[in-house]
Amino acid sequence: MNDVIIYLLADARSERHKSIYSPVFYSSPTGYKMRLRLYLNGDGDVRGTHLSLFFLIMRGDYDGILTWPFPYKIKFYLLDQSTVNGNTCDITDNVWSDTTLSCFQRPVCDMNDAYGIKKFLSLEEFKINRNRYAQDGAMFIKAVIDFSCKRPGKDVSDKFYLKRIFFFALCLESSATSGTGELPNDEGHVGKINQNFMHLI
Repeated sequence: MNDVIIYLLADARSERHKSIYSPVFYSSPTGYKMRLRLYLNGDGDVRGTHLSLFFLIMRGDYDGILTWPFPYKIKFYLLDQSTVNGNTCDITDNVWSDTTLSCFQRPVCDMNDAYGIKKFLSLEEFKINRNRYAQDGAMFIKAVIDFSCKRPGKDVSDKFYLKRIFFFALCLESSATSGTGELPNDEGHVGKINQNFMHLI
């Protein structure tokens, strides 16, 4: 594992910097404003055993023309950076939004509470495959918001752009399963992130 990732994990274990926010991104030019949050050493009851990954909705300029509560599925990818035999092995998992929670209501503050996957990847698996997922001081995570379908039971006919899927990738480069998501237990974080942010559409 490279020195930058080791440093970030050490910070997370010591609880100096428990989590990292991604840069802000939009689902489209007039879409939802969002960001991701990664706990390198896990959140709450999985601290020390897993990487935890969460999704947050932020107050944006176009909230008045968007569907609320946010009813879509979010899929996460930790991208495999290796080229072993030309095969990649991305880590993937997804969650449906829970429209009963405040996380997915129209934001009234700058940022809603986070929602996502506490056991996104075991730290043991991450260490074994570190050369796949952490290279040159960077990890790449992609979030896919699937507008082609809403949570079961929701009407899908009210917005003309629902059949588009947007892809985003972020570079977590420090300058220093079931579809059911969870809320993070710990609100400690560090917001210091390199602005090397790639949009993959």
